[in-house]
Amino acid sequence: MRPRRGFANVHAVALARIERVRHVFAVLLGAMGLAILTGGDKWLEARVLQWLPDAWVNFTVAI
Repeated sequence: MRPRRGFANVHAVALARIERVRHVFAVLLGAMGLAILTGGDKWLEARVLQWLPDAWVNFTVAI
């Protein structure tokens, strides 16, 4: 019975915060859309690629 009670507690906490989670995801989705429209995603990608190890970049490009 204990696992069910623990799940119920986690479920209740998640439901209590669902509106905030929805708003955060909406803002994140809007920011991603704006970045794509303005080319900001390419700028960010170029900056991130400078910091990643070459082996990681080669692996992800080869996929």
